[in-house]
Amino acid sequence: MKTDEILKIAEERLKNRPSQMFRERGNKFYHGQRVGNLVRYLCEKLKYDGDVDVLVVAAWFHDISNGMIEYEKHEKLGAEKTREALQGLCSDCELDFIYNVILVHDHRGMEGLDMASMILQDADLLDHFGTFRVWQDFQEALRNDRSMTEQAEIMIKECNCDYYSAGEGLNFDISRKIYNEKVAFIRSFAERLAIEGDGGVVNFD
Repeated sequence: MKTDEILKIAEERLKNRPSQMFRERGNKFYHGQRVGNLVRYLCEKLKYDGDVDVLVVAAWFHDISNGMIEYEKHEKLGAEKTREALQGLCSDCELDFIYNVILVHDHRGMEGLDMASMILQDADLLDHFGTFRVWQDFQEALRNDRSMTEQAEIMIKECNCDYYSAGEGLNFDISRKIYNEKVAFIRSFAERLAIEGDGGVVNFD
């Protein structure tokens, strides 16, 4: 598998592509790179015995169609577009593997998934939390002309409901541990944002 050439294709297809109107250009490229790194981390922790590099490539391209068509259709079209983009750079077996894990990367809770598909699912979900979520919240706050305090209130409310339900879709204990730490960070940040947004001082005692 020609990894260097594949990375160049990922950059060409995703790095300068507009994403959803409220995300920065190239968002899906950077998301794919982060998910690829999370895939490597989870593979090591879970002692995954498959081809990690091929799974990382799937991570790079898994959202190639996200933000361009209806969300429900982005997996199948993304799998097809990835297979087309990587012709000649991967073996037929590798292309089939990449196609199949991209095809189910949002089908959380689906029975009969292999370990590789579950790892990609977890890595994908995990990247949407922690500092990325704070970055996204800042973009949303600016777009909606919110004050620091108003945005902090929304973030704290989300930590109390939406965030914890999202974690139920994770497949592995290590993923849930990472997720819980990320949510705790967001909660701590949001609480500090609320205090300092009103000119308060965090109590260090």
